[in-house]
Amino acid sequence: MRFRSALVYTQEPASKSPPTRCARAAKALILTAFLLVPAASVAQTKSGPAPAGTTKASAQPTASAAPTSTTNAHEIATDVDAAMSEKATAQFKEGNALFREGKFAQALASYKSAWALDLKNQRIVRNLGVTELELKMYRDAAEHLTIALRLADPKDPKRPSIERDIAEARAKVGTVNFTVKSGNDPVDGVELVDTADGKKYQTPLLDPVFVAPGKSTFRIWREGYESQEKVLELKEGETLDVPIALERAAGFGGKGTPTATPTTTAPVVESRSKMPGYVLLGGGGVVAIVGGVLLGLSASTEGEIASSPLVKPAQCGRTARSGEDPGCEELRSKAGFVSTAGGAGLGMLIGGAAIAAAGGIWLLLPSSSPKSGQVRVTPVASHQGGGLVMSGSF
Repeated sequence: MRFRSALVYTQEPASKSPPTRCARAAKALILTAFLLVPAASVAQTKSGPAPAGTTKASAQPTASAAPTSTTNAHEIATDVDAAMSEKATAQFKEGNALFREGKFAQALASYKSAWALDLKNQRIVRNLGVTELELKMYRDAAEHLTIALRLADPKDPKRPSIERDIAEARAKVGTVNFTVKSGNDPVDGVELVDTADGKKYQTPLLDPVFVAPGKSTFRIWREGYESQEKVLELKEGETLDVPIALERAAGFGGKGTPTATPTTTAPVVESRSKMPGYVLLGGGGVVAIVGGVLLGLSASTEGEIASSPLVKPAQCGRTARSGEDPGCEELRSKAGFVSTAGGAGLGMLIGGAAIAAAGGIWLLLPSSSPKSGQVRVTPVASHQGGGLVMSGSF
């Protein structure tokens, strides 16, 4: 308690006798009663009563208090799992440091990186869910915290804390328990897709599916079954059990395996595309044209050889020899070209014609034929000639 004191000076009349010791003491007591006032009363008179739990700052300068770390409403795991890889541990510790500083968005990125390296780690996915809870990402938080609880040891002392966090997240989202069956049997491998964001789930479902409050649409699909859609509408904190009854698609008897097509005496007729005929016709024409060009070049070069003065009398041999005319080497080169180009051109001309003929035959055949009787026409061409090979079953 603080006191205020004052020095009081009084002038006694000269005519009066000096005061006695008792009189002076009495006067001092009276003055003290009026002048000694508690500091708190003075403060209340000037500025009103102080709020509860606050302390008025002293007028004397004091050293500033050291900054404290940010405190959060949710608890994170700090122990490093011995099974964590070096990279996952580094990301996990970085996320913890950012979380304690209140940098939740950066912490979320670090935890996601760590979880991608170790999807079975309970501590990482728990911290991931807690961070999403801080960011009010309730759907993701509910999903990840549920995984963390499933991965946690039954005797883990942190389970009550995880359960409290899950309850907080689930109070803000809808919870759907899907049961997918065909008849009385559960069906695995069924894909459930949230059409709003494309998020996918697949049976068997280990955990519930969490959705944002309001309407949600799920597409249910599996090979061998009729696909379907389910439109759901849930409120915050609501839980809904949704049974899915799958029906076999036509022509499927087993789990995704087509049944054998019943045999009948009448052949199954299918329509034949005319596109292969046009392709063969066009391709054969191009090949034949190239072959004709090669034959023309061969004939032209052969004419040049015949007009050479080295031919008559024969001054050049098939192989080089001493003393022969220098032009013999060029003449032998032209002769080789004539042989190669002529053979190739003839083969391509015959083969192209055969291919074009196959295309014409394909176009002339009926546009539909029994499936049980199929004919395949294969053109064959080489520098020695060409032809068609027909195969099939009747």
